Amino acid sequence: MQAAFPHWMPATLILPGTPAAQEEVLDTFTLPFVVKVPRESMGRGVQLIRTQREFRDWCERHPVIYAQQYLPIHRDLRVVWIGDAIAGAYWRASSDGFLNNVAQGGQVDFEDVPAAALDAVSAIARRFGIDHAGFDIAWLDGEIQLFEFNVLFGNQALVSRGMRIERHIHDWLTRKHETGLPPLPRSA
Repeated sequence: MQAAFPHWMPATLILPGTPAAQEEVLDTFTLPFVVKVPRESMGRGVQLIRTQREFRDWCERHPVIYAQQYLPIHRDLRVVWIGDAIAGAYWRASSDGFLNNVAQGGQVDFEDVPAAALDAVSAIARRFGIDHAGFDIAWLDGEIQLFEFNVLFGNQALVSRGMRIERHIHDWLTRKHETGLPPLPRSA
């Protein structure tokens, strides 16, 4: 991602938890910055680091450093890509001043999603052959910053709007494989 779309990526480092890597992170980022536990979701394992001591304490508990530039936002976008198209997109607004995840109490708003964000997700997904992901995007000064995407992502915001991704998945697989998959039950 950093090589293909550097203008859409916040500064991010993923390093082993060595003392040299800790120094590299502190040399690269100004405080505050964000650390994440790899392979987590729903905002779990995400922490805002405000001091060097906080960072060193965090490093003592985690063997991998996944650090990212802090983006001063109060909401972000979730764009859901299924198959070869966007299945849904919405804003997630923070309930605690930091985490916007719906699972962490973030509020959902489906209005005024910028077309440029949808175009960027389409370009990224097509470039890398991604057919199932939730993309998380900050919108800063009219520009996107893609801070992560997950292949295992929550969809409760879509479900709350009556949208079911199962139908999108089924339709994509039917088109892709042209097998005439059996229809989904009505409840899906």
